[in-house]
Amino acid sequence: MERNGGDLEGHRGQHKHQREGGHRGGAGLQGHAHGLHRGRRIFRSEEHIERVAFERFEHASPKLDFVRRLAAAGLREIEATSFVSPRAIPQLADASELLAALPRHPGVDYRALAPNRRGADRAIAAGVDEIVGLITSSETYNRKNSNMTIAENLVQVGEMADAAAAARVRFVMALSVSTFCPYEGEIPQERVLGLVERMREFGVRSYSLATSVGVA
Repeated sequence: MERNGGDLEGHRGQHKHQREGGHRGGAGLQGHAHGLHRGRRIFRSEEHIERVAFERFEHASPKLDFVRRLAAAGLREIEATSFVSPRAIPQLADASELLAALPRHPGVDYRALAPNRRGADRAIAAGVDEIVGLITSSETYNRKNSNMTIAENLVQVGEMADAAAAARVRFVMALSVSTFCPYEGEIPQERVLGLVERMREFGVRSYSLATSVGVA
């Protein structure tokens, strides 16, 4: 059974992006955070970050043109595509082709979502600057979104972190459904912090916290 995840549902919505190395946060974590919003059809830049989802495009050319325009507009970090199973989202089967065709500008980094080790390997081979892994804070949602239990997903996180470190590619984990789940209700803060602590054991130091369903 292929565990592909990557229907991107868990990666949308309001995000809190945290990187360690700044003020002290909760549960002994250190870092700084900023909010950002992403969606299929509405693109908004906050703190020089632009996240782009391209499910609605079936061919590479309009995606390529759009990302080129974002780079030309001065954005420095662009989430250009996702390395998910082509069977799950055929519109994203061209992820490697898209990255290969993107113009390279000094100071512009291209990042891509990878829900599992297979996706991370494809992203590394394609020359991505940063990989965004994905896990949800809800067991039910995680099974429906990624076809994995949270425990199985954590194994994938460890493998992705190792692969990214070996390739010297930056790696950030997105924790979706971090406040409320439509299946399980309110998500305990302790669960989210527990997942962060588990992933710290794998060397992950950068995280995005997403509501995903629009309920904070």
